[in-house]
Amino acid sequence: IIPNMKHDHTITTLGGTCAIFMGVSYFLGGASYLLNSARQAINNYTYWESLAKDNRAEILFHFSLALVGLFGLAVVPAVTTFFNGRVGQWFIGSNNLAYVGFGVSLIEHLRAIRILPEWTKSFMADAINRPAIVSTHLSLELDPDHWLQFGVVGLWVFMVSWLAGRHQLWSKTFTWLGLCTAVSYWLVVFGIAFRTSVLILVGGSVGGLILMPIWYIWLGRILRK
Repeated sequence: IIPNMKHDHTITTLGGTCAIFMGVSYFLGGASYLLNSARQAINNYTYWESLAKDNRAEILFHFSLALVGLFGLAVVPAVTTFFNGRVGQWFIGSNNLAYVGFGVSLIEHLRAIRILPEWTKSFMADAINRPAIVSTHLSLELDPDHWLQFGVVGLWVFMVSWLAGRHQLWSKTFTWLGLCTAVSYWLVVFGIAFRTSVLILVGGSVGGLILMPIWYIWLGRILRK
């Protein structure tokens, strides 16, 4: 059993506020992904060509997911405090993984915000630089297959929703919404793993624009009560 923690309303209020901001950040990330021509590129070369024309949507995408990582690090302990030892040990493992997933998201996307403009300038400035930039594209990413940012964070959302529903800590509707949100995370991971753009598009659009914003904003309201 999770060690009994005194319910600190300050932690849950702060975490609830951050969860609401997470929902907004996911929406911005999903919107910037869908409106970003670089993200629809067929290969790494056309990706950088699109960025050379306009990288603002890509920067907004990375900024949004960096905020997700930052706010997520405050939401995880708030959920732990809210549960207050009322769920089992399965939650401890997924909780620790969630810290890793959100931490990687924060670091990776902050790096991208710093590096992308410089690499884009180099790509535009000299054709000699282009093959090197294209071939080392994935070196920008700490988690290129998104197993941590989406896979384990999706597992955390699944465990939080399933355990809260099992122990009747919130409504069945919110429980099912959380389970569907977890699946949307995993669709992105499976889409990348199996190179299936439809799965990525469905997970990113339905999840990023609808399910994740609603789930995190709703979670924020629960934590703030």
